[in-house]
Amino acid sequence: MSLVVMVTGFLIISTLAYHFTRSKEEKLYNNAYRENTAISIQSILNSRQRSLSRSLEDNSAWDEMVSFVSDPDTVWANKNLVTGRQTLDLDLLQVYNPDGKLIWAVYDEASPARLKQTLTAERLKRIFQGNPTCHFFQIADAGLLELYGSIIVPSPDIARKTKTRGYLLFGKLWDQGTISDLENSSNSIISLHYLEVNGKKTLVHSIDTKSSEIAVFLKDFSGKDIARIDFISKTFFKADTRWFYLFTLIPVLLAVIVLLLFYLLIRRWITIPVRIIINSLHKQDREGLNRIGTGSPEFRSIANLVGESFENRKSLEKEVNERIKAEERILKYADELQESNISKDKFFSILAHDLKSPFHYLLGYSDLLRNEYATLSEEDRIKFIGIIHSNSQRLYNLLENLLEWSRIQTGRIDFEMEVFDLAREVKSLCETIKASATHKNISFECRISDQAIIKADRNMIRSAIHNLLTNAIKYTAETGSVSVQTSSADSHVEVKIEDSGIGMSPEEVAKLFRIDVSVSRPGTNKEPGTGLGLILTKEFLEKNKGSVFVESEPGKGSIFRVTLPLYKA
Repeated sequence: MSLVVMVTGFLIISTLAYHFTRSKEEKLYNNAYRENTAISIQSILNSRQRSLSRSLEDNSAWDEMVSFVSDPDTVWANKNLVTGRQTLDLDLLQVYNPDGKLIWAVYDEASPARLKQTLTAERLKRIFQGNPTCHFFQIADAGLLELYGSIIVPSPDIARKTKTRGYLLFGKLWDQGTISDLENSSNSIISLHYLEVNGKKTLVHSIDTKSSEIAVFLKDFSGKDIARIDFISKTFFKADTRWFYLFTLIPVLLAVIVLLLFYLLIRRWITIPVRIIINSLHKQDREGLNRIGTGSPEFRSIANLVGESFENRKSLEKEVNERIKAEERILKYADELQESNISKDKFFSILAHDLKSPFHYLLGYSDLLRNEYATLSEEDRIKFIGIIHSNSQRLYNLLENLLEWSRIQTGRIDFEMEVFDLAREVKSLCETIKASATHKNISFECRISDQAIIKADRNMIRSAIHNLLTNAIKYTAETGSVSVQTSSADSHVEVKIEDSGIGMSPEEVAKLFRIDVSVSRPGTNKEPGTGLGLILTKEFLEKNKGSVFVESEPGKGSIFRVTLPLYKA
């Protein structure tokens, strides 16, 4: 009898211990998951804020912006401020003079009309009192508005210590799209609350939940909390308590059965299976459970349940490991997003320099022609006009490439797939570009295969290959050679463009398709370059499931290989 009581007590204690262990595992996992999610969310919000803050600082410390505040130029604003709002995907961009008067504003056409509101001079002074920059939230009629502001100063004033020349304000509306982006990037469901509007608490976007895992508070310009974001994980772990009730009730029933069987002298039918189960639990070995035969169906069921618990434990460990890996991927994606934003910031800094450089020539030589036209010789006048035209063309090409690149990044470029013969298109491009090669006294050879049918956007593919052909001629000296060849193999077609030009070092090749470094250089006849052509080429090809490879050596020319998948009906 004492042995039966000991076995029964052991089963109950083992069951409770098992449930206690499962509860501890659940608690530890959920705490770790909550901490990792909070870090990921904060990283995503910080990355978003840093990106817009850096863009704001670059634009507010801009000499041309200082000139615009003192003497507003509508033409300049349409070319720069409107493009800047589109590039940064802002809902509003406002410029105020030092007195706090709004002198220019541009808004997203898709934004609600009620978004078009201005700050009073008194509020501007309160916001920027003692601070060169600001970041705060404001509840507007259109919804929750996130605002970034900075005083406008000359570019040398990095520390922003000089007299304020005006104020620059960026605005982003937190609409359903913003909330969806945060939900996707944080793998959470978001509940957004306004804490108080006109003395009343208001719920903006909510889900059916009693509590949140992570809450982030949003403040207005005075530091007061005006809104709260609750993040509720989509993958929150919940333990299955069915096994706890099964393992609690079954041992009690088994204890009664054991007592009855004990008094009926069938102790051996119970003692041996119990010992097998206990040994299997200690060893975590399911093979030993197979020794329980069908003559003891109750213990056979227990053995199956214990065996299933072993499998469930393994599945739980596997699931925990997978979720840990998922958390690591989230942190990795956050780091990659931050690195991407840093690269784009570097790109815009390089682009700002490349945009300013042609203006120096335009302003300098046009001023010289205006003030000293009568004293200049005809030869000098023609020379200066040529320089002005060359830099104007260079500036136009750069802006055209920049707008094309921005359309790709924002998904606003037309993309029309069609089936066509790539060999015929390359042959047509060769006929078009041949005149440029002849003008430069360059040998041009075009070897085209019979047919190469692909499915892609015809204009993108033509633009990419045309860019590579013009580059080959641009960087090949007179009496050099350029050849074009197409070939098909397996499921892909290759377009090979080879030249005997100036070539590139491995370091230069590594920088060709990067936006955070400047690789623009003039051709052999001083032809200007924008530095964006090859970036657009790579974007066009990858959008059509293609790729481009480069082989080059200084002084020995370059080979560009374009590969695209063949179309199979």
